[in-house]
Amino acid sequence: GCLARRRRVFWRTCVRSAASDRVERYRCAGWPRSTASRARKQRCERMAGLVLPAAASLVDQLDKRVLVILRDGRNLVGVMRSFDQFSNVVLEDAVERRVVIPAKEGVNVVIPAKEGVNAVYGDAPLGLYVVRGDSIVLLGEVDDAREASPQHPARMDIRDVLELERAGLAERAVVWDIEES
Repeated sequence: GCLARRRRVFWRTCVRSAASDRVERYRCAGWPRSTASRARKQRCERMAGLVLPAAASLVDQLDKRVLVILRDGRNLVGVMRSFDQFSNVVLEDAVERRVVIPAKEGVNVVIPAKEGVNAVYGDAPLGLYVVRGDSIVLLGEVDDAREASPQHPARMDIRDVLELERAGLAERAVVWDIEES
């Protein structure tokens, strides 16, 4: 009776509210009326105040629209649906964003004009996309209000952007190839 009761595992849930108002639960096994029980309870209470390290900090970006910059210089935009301990990320409705600065003359494509902004971009749809964690350089949330602002580059059809690049009439706005370094 008494020994069996001591060996029973009781689950405690420590709840803490993170800065993002998400609730995380930590389960701690405890033995009744023992030093092990008190030690586990103290460990559980300490864990409740910890900030999640490395890949676990991606929790705040779940179900939000994010920009992912890869080591080869590509920019991906999509809704982050999942991640794992290796920082592999699943993007829903992903697009590859190509930002270019068109030349002033010799362009046969109609370029939307925005005052003070000389860059344009096009989005190539990719659909559901899995990004390997070790190829991610930067991951951040996309602000929809800023994308609609007048200072944001104008959007073009991706075929026109690729045509400008192939003809040599536009250069990439940001050349960031980590692989070459």
